[in-house]
Amino acid sequence: MPLFHGTQNAQIHVVLDGGGNFQRASVVTKEDAQTIIPATEESAGRAGAKIAPHALCDNLQYVAGDYLSWGASKKKKNESGFELYITALQGWVDWSSDIKLKSVLVYLRKGKLIKDLVEHKVLFGDKAGKLAAAWDESTESPPIFKVIKQANKKGQYEAFVRFPLKYQEIDFLNFGETWIERVWGGTTRTCNKRLIYACCWEHIGTASNHPKNIRYPGDGAKLISSNDTEGFTYLGKFTSASEACGCRDSGHAKGT
Repeated sequence: MPLFHGTQNAQIHVVLDGGGNFQRASVVTKEDAQTIIPATEESAGRAGAKIAPHALCDNLQYVAGDYLSWGASKKKKNESGFELYITALQGWVDWSSDIKLKSVLVYLRKGKLIKDLVEHKVLFGDKAGKLAAAWDESTESPPIFKVIKQANKKGQYEAFVRFPLKYQEIDFLNFGETWIERVWGGTTRTCNKRLIYACCWEHIGTASNHPKNIRYPGDGAKLISSNDTEGFTYLGKFTSASEACGCRDSGHAKGT
């Protein structure tokens, strides 16, 4: 997998043209669901109600400007991450001037992704103007209900969307090189440099929020976890969480 990327299971495949116009969409089969996406340190490790948008492909909660108007809870804290997502994507577009990225930005700014998906019978609304919680008809359920988990979940609201482009059917991975250059160049965040001995004895940028999904997309395990500062997640082995793969004093000489 490329640096600064993660994997997610996608349920919806949205195709745009180079001008940021909706062309078509389809439900992703379970066999084709696993998707490599560009991710930030914060988004790769997000959990619970934390709002941290991925760089491009993401859940409806982030990419749909009409998410709340289609019935998502307006009272729940941090229910929509659309504004943060758009701000971050705008920054990437401004930095790279990539036509593929710009087309996604132009389209999503229209704020009608769910409306388009409902009109094209990829998602389904109910009589109240919300996304249907389940398929109650006597006929066979549409594909989206077969790939979205219903139990204790948000149903259609949790759908994950990925974006290629119609005129070349460009795969999302083609954004990877630009994204790596952007993050590696330090344009998205300032990294604290420390002496790291996990893979090298060098002063390099370190991560403090480590991703899950180590073995498969539904996996919650992490290589390094330090969210418990009072228990024994790391106490007894280290005096601080940062010692798991580096030295406390970043000024130590190389090899000491």
